[in-house]
Amino acid sequence: MGAVDFYEYQVGTDVAEAFRAAVEHAQREHGTRGCTGTIADKGGDGFVIVSAVPVVLSEARFAARGILTAPGGNRWTKANIGHRGGPAGAIAVTRGRREHAVEIPVVPGGHADKAAAVSAAVTGQPTAGEHVVDGGDGVFETDGLRMLRGSATVRAAGADLHTGWLFFGSAPV
Repeated sequence: MGAVDFYEYQVGTDVAEAFRAAVEHAQREHGTRGCTGTIADKGGDGFVIVSAVPVVLSEARFAARGILTAPGGNRWTKANIGHRGGPAGAIAVTRGRREHAVEIPVVPGGHADKAAAVSAAVTGQPTAGEHVVDGGDGVFETDGLRMLRGSATVRAAGADLHTGWLFFGSAPV
């Protein structure tokens, strides 16, 4: 009997409810006899939260793949996430990055560079729980050395945008 890795995204911020929904969906799609190679086989084994800090789905998949393919000794070996009989791993997922249009504030002498100008512009822009992940593109007026004014688009991600969970692991086939 072999095993195959699975990655299953489920909408919902309550991890237990999301896990239950993911297992039930997989059982409807693949049956309940076991050895489906899906999260359906994890119903009784439960899950282990790997990260409750939401990241975009692609980053969650990358992290999960790293855990499942790490040569022995990753920090989740005790939890047996990569073992076909072990629990599923769970990583909180955000709906993605939000864009904020910001105006570069005019300050005496200008801003030292683009990063400083964007940093001054985003103060108070992302909502609670968000953090800026990309300074983005913009239109800037300079005096040749310093940023004087302009506008930019910044991208932010954060906990208040939590939308679901990525469950992953290894299941028997």
